[in-house]
Amino acid sequence: MTVSWSVRMAALAKRYGKVNQVLRTWPTHYRPAQQAAVMMASYNTLTERAAYSEQLLRDTLQAAQQTPYGRGRTLELDTWPVLEKQEIQRRYKDFCRPWTLSIPAATSGSSGFPLQLKRSLASIAAEQAFLDHILAPYGITFATARVAVLRGDAVKNPDDTSPPYGTYRDNNYLQLSLPHLNAKTLPWYVETIQTYAPDMLWVYPSALDLLTTLLKQSDLQLSVKLVFSSSEMLSTAIRTKAEQVLGTQVLDYYGQAERVCLSFSNKGDEAWFVPSYGYAELIPLAIDTPPGYRAASVVGTSYWNRKMPLVRYQTDDMILYPDTYTAQDLSAVALGFKPFCRIAGRNSEYLLTPDGGRVIGLNIIPRNVDFVEQIQFLQHAIDEIEIRVRTTNGFGAKDAAQLLAQARTRIPQNMNIQIVTDQSLQRTSQHKTLFVIRKIG
Repeated sequence: MTVSWSVRMAALAKRYGKVNQVLRTWPTHYRPAQQAAVMMASYNTLTERAAYSEQLLRDTLQAAQQTPYGRGRTLELDTWPVLEKQEIQRRYKDFCRPWTLSIPAATSGSSGFPLQLKRSLASIAAEQAFLDHILAPYGITFATARVAVLRGDAVKNPDDTSPPYGTYRDNNYLQLSLPHLNAKTLPWYVETIQTYAPDMLWVYPSALDLLTTLLKQSDLQLSVKLVFSSSEMLSTAIRTKAEQVLGTQVLDYYGQAERVCLSFSNKGDEAWFVPSYGYAELIPLAIDTPPGYRAASVVGTSYWNRKMPLVRYQTDDMILYPDTYTAQDLSAVALGFKPFCRIAGRNSEYLLTPDGGRVIGLNIIPRNVDFVEQIQFLQHAIDEIEIRVRTTNGFGAKDAAQLLAQARTRIPQNMNIQIVTDQSLQRTSQHKTLFVIRKIG
């Protein structure tokens, strides 16, 4: 498969629902993951789950041994070093197996490191199988459900303020524009969603927060069957507000563009890892936490991406768990046998707009811009955005212009953008570099 063909295939899948559905439900790829999810869930002892995890882990390590990075390494997981984002950024091709069909992917991550990734066709279908597994108790699958999406999709130019503010990819998939959602446009969204009557509303948590806040401030009402949230940290406050305002249940899931582990939560302060998706290592952290909790970092190993089988990948995310848990309890958490409290390492990553909207999906802005090592968005005022870029040798005016042009596909013209390359990125008191820092709102 050539790079140009795979890029066209990925773009085609995103544009046309039927193509996307074929890729995501191809039986020879979908069924093994589906069976693994069911098999793992059927095991009622920690010993059985651990044994099955070891089997899946061994398959991944054998695949990883066939990459330049993994060549010569053993099948013992603890002999592999923890893998940092910067290592993948420097030499991502060394983590890929040759002669394996794939589709390109990318992420900037919550820390702003843009990564090039490769996904096998099997991993695309496997991801769908696990999402369907999470949704199964609600009688929903993506193949049959009517889905309304309020996430980071670029539905239309942000400067085009006339309706409609959504588009139908097909009869079962309605894409709504998040940047256009504000108090003035809310009636259009309410009427459209009510008329469409989706089986689930798939959202970013910050989009859910904006929608429910606007509803509370208006005399409009909206109810949906199920809210499916992901890609940002879902707070208890946003969950509670959404369930009250929309009269529904919120099902939240946590994953990464690198697809190394997965968890879900269907009620506050209780979340579960899906151990058949990836191998999660939970490493306790000696940091300050709220009373009654402890924190652990999440290191994951992918099970289903045979093109780029990442081993012991440092996600830079944290979980909170009860301080009464022992080391054995934490092992049970990683195997989906006991719950943890919540993901605690992600903040909502958005910019506020002058009309009360939010710009989300910022992680796609630096994609394919050469010589960018790390990026950070700072919002100094409602109409003042600074993009700080840590560059490598070779970054020039052409790259800056490309970055600005890509930023304009998300950020409206009435917001000034300044690209700065000669200042260091800002860090928190915990020395973490946030992807988005808002000094307003």
